[in-house]
Amino acid sequence: MRIKVPGNLNDMKVQEFEPLPAGQYTLKVSKLPEVRESKKGSQYVNWAFEVAEGEYQGRNVFHITSLKDAEVMQYRLGLYHLLEVLGAPFDGDEFEAGDTVGLKLLADVGQEFYDPNSNRTVKSPDEASDPDKVRINNRIEQIYPYQA
Repeated sequence: MRIKVPGNLNDMKVQEFEPLPAGQYTLKVSKLPEVRESKKGSQYVNWAFEVAEGEYQGRNVFHITSLKDAEVMQYRLGLYHLLEVLGAPFDGDEFEAGDTVGLKLLADVGQEFYDPNSNRTVKSPDEASDPDKVRINNRIEQIYPYQA
């Protein structure tokens, strides 16, 4: 069976992913946050943010807040702090994910080096088993309330 594709596949190019330079960005929640489960069975909330203004407007940054061991305060503070900074309403042990879409915050975004051979983050590419295969990912390091 042949499938007709709009446009011409020969003219399409793979979009390269380049991480954002480290710096401070205004981010907005761009998609509905989703609860996911890790391979080890721990639950977490997967957040998608988009740079809301400036030179890198429209670029994406992803963030995870753990739900593992929710009774342990250190894990709850990450999610609590994020909801508080966003100004998202929450009630006790739940929040409406849809209420967060479009909300903004100010974030210090840094870079981390991921070694796919060892499946871990390293401090520098030189620490990786194969420095040529290291991926640079963005990470949110600190968040602040957005002031329009």
